[in-house]
Amino acid sequence: MRPLINPVSNLVHYGHPGIVHSVMVDGTFLMHERKVLALDESALLREAQSVAKRVWTRMLAENPDIAPPPGGLLWLDA
Repeated sequence: MRPLINPVSNLVHYGHPGIVHSVMVDGTFLMHERKVLALDESALLREAQSVAKRVWTRMLAENPDIAPPPGGLLWLDA
């Protein structure tokens, strides 16, 4: 993120998650050394996967003219 002429503009236009190491709010680390502490990432990913399966299953059942994405939905049957 160089040259550093306008730090806010640099963050907005060139920042990305890979440059974030730690986040502290009101004296409490929410993320430290690239590990999120404020939530259970594994549980969140499991829930997101479950929701995605339900959405795809319903969408394909209600719209038979819609084809699954290339490569299929192998995880749908798992």
